[in-house]
Amino acid sequence: MHYYNDAPVNGNCTWGIGTLAHLGPCTQEELQRTVLPEQATARNRPVPAGRTLTVRRLCTGVALCLFASLSTAQATTPSIDDFQGKWTVTDVVGYGNTSGGIPEAKKLLGKVLSISAGGIEFDRERCKPHKVGIAMVDTASRLKDDFGINLEDTGLPANTALLDSSNCTAVYRMDEHRVLFEWDGVVLRAVKH
Repeated sequence: MHYYNDAPVNGNCTWGIGTLAHLGPCTQEELQRTVLPEQATARNRPVPAGRTLTVRRLCTGVALCLFASLSTAQATTPSIDDFQGKWTVTDVVGYGNTSGGIPEAKKLLGKVLSISAGGIEFDRERCKPHKVGIAMVDTASRLKDDFGINLEDTGLPANTALLDSSNCTAVYRMDEHRVLFEWDGVVLRAVKH
């Protein structure tokens, strides 16, 4: 397993299925280096010497890239238009015991989440929401309620737009180009086409 940059521009040094090694791009030396087994915990995350990793219920310890979206404020009232479109999964943020773990999570990378006025479609499953609510939310408390994960593990801003589709899935808007959502016990990040 090797380190890689998770985005071609403004990416962060990552390894595995989206595990953040550190903020900012990998050095040339890191890109050549192999991630050694002793650098990982049982949850597959490298741990710097002298530190321990606290693993939370749904979180794999995978941190998202923490770049521009952390300071991006959304000045306008969110609407369905902010979410509609096609979003390609780029990262696994976490997974629960009911998900099928890393093998199933890896299968979701590259899949497309489609959001339209008619419904939400992902991995050949289509869901027509009974009702749709769009609101600005306190991200930390909603993440705990929805997924059992901490704000620090996601890279989401403290307050963000949320598409709450009752019987489908909650979709958090990271910024105009990225969203975070859950599917079958796996929490994912996706970028807009």
